[in-house]
Amino acid sequence: MIISDDLIATGLNATGTRHKAMKNLESFLAKFQKLSVFTKKGQRAPHKPLLLLYALAKLQRDQQKFITFNDAEKDVAPLIEMYRPWSNASSTVSYPYNRLANDMKDIWWFEDKPNLLGPGGDLRVTEARSLNIKAGFTHDTIKIFEQNPHLIENVATLLLSHHFADGLHEEILEAVGLEIGSDTTSLVPKKNRNPEFRREVINAYFEQCCFCDFDMKLNGRGIALEAAHIQWHAANGPDQVINGLALCVLHHRLFDFGALTVLSDHTIHVSENIAGNWARKLTSELQNKKIRPPRKTEYSPAGEYLKWHHEQVFKGKIGERHA
Repeated sequence: MIISDDLIATGLNATGTRHKAMKNLESFLAKFQKLSVFTKKGQRAPHKPLLLLYALAKLQRDQQKFITFNDAEKDVAPLIEMYRPWSNASSTVSYPYNRLANDMKDIWWFEDKPNLLGPGGDLRVTEARSLNIKAGFTHDTIKIFEQNPHLIENVATLLLSHHFADGLHEEILEAVGLEIGSDTTSLVPKKNRNPEFRREVINAYFEQCCFCDFDMKLNGRGIALEAAHIQWHAANGPDQVINGLALCVLHHRLFDFGALTVLSDHTIHVSENIAGNWARKLTSELQNKKIRPPRKTEYSPAGEYLKWHHEQVFKGKIGERHA
């Protein structure tokens, strides 16, 4: 069969168009990857990623193209409180609500009104509540999402992978009401992972939780035991044994939430901000007790990663001796 030059040209043009469209989508995702995250005294702040995830959920589930300030304050402020480091200050959604429009002008818009912003550009909360102002994705951004529905899930995957520990992703998605399928992450660049990290960490700690000695096996294989990153992979923590702890699923989750941390002398410290009968039990069993040491001294958790966890995750106070 003879293929005409015109048919070849048509095929090349179609391929070029698809390639250009793919590059445009990758550029769109890159805007979210470059999100500027506010930090106070060096601490991470999950305010903007959480507000964006909430807005994505509203768009995906309800086709809602904007969010009101009062709804955002009611729904997002508790999430900020849950997933940020410990602070005496109350959680607020006012900072990301309008500041996102400064960082991502072509992605996020904000219903500005007279006397709504203070001298430093901060939102006047009382006025924002009274007017119940609106904010959300720009018209062009919504159009891109409507033409490429899978992008909502890709953006969500990107935000989660860059700002939160792996073990928190599922519950954050559930909290904001966002659904992610299994085949939607092809446009999100994968961070390099060491496939041996889990095995190496668990083996280093004798296949036991280094907090409680949990070592259950089923058919000869360990279950509910995980390799926890001390400095999260999302925060560029390396897949190295000195940045890992072998923890049962319960203590891993509590560690990622900041209810527990490990001090520089390798003793466990329980947050004074937890409550309930299990908080009493946790404090009684673990407070000021040393973690079970690994097989070799060189496998012990490194001070720089422990310091990161104290400052960026733990929801409590650390004495100067361990700062």
